[in-house]
Amino acid sequence: ASVLLRVPELPQIVADVEQSADVAAATAQAQAAESYAAAVAAGGKPQVSWALSGAARAGAGGNMGRTNGSDYSLALSLNIPLLSPGLAPASSAARKRAEAAAAQRAETVETRRFRVAEVFEQTVSSFDRARRTSALLKNTDQLRDFTLQQWQQLGKRSLFDVMATESEHYNLRVSY
Repeated sequence: ASVLLRVPELPQIVADVEQSADVAAATAQAQAAESYAAAVAAGGKPQVSWALSGAARAGAGGNMGRTNGSDYSLALSLNIPLLSPGLAPASSAARKRAEAAAAQRAETVETRRFRVAEVFEQTVSSFDRARRTSALLKNTDQLRDFTLQQWQQLGKRSLFDVMATESEHYNLRVSY
């Protein structure tokens, strides 16, 4: 029973909140929203792209004899957006969604920490109550033995006293 009455330290449990699945999911959502906001903002900036391709030919025989050839091409493209009226509202909306996801993550963490602290207090209280009940149970066990002994040997106690101490003792055992 003493093994079950140990509670980890509260700072350790609160630190473990960051490792929970809910917080990890909220963190991933906040990071995804942040990346999306950055991608929307980057859509209005100049873009450079390139492409490289190549081909080789080889032939043997025929009228012309042996023929070999190759073609290579390199393409470079530069896009500069001149007018993009929907970019500012889209970028603002994406940024606000990222901020909302970050706020939701912070709320999730705070809610979890509050709940952990609340359950920790309840656990410590119930374990303290169990310890006190155990000590009381030992005392009632002694009282029960003494009452039974006095009833059997000396006749100083009534049967109702014995039954009351038995009842109290077993009720405390059930409570424990």
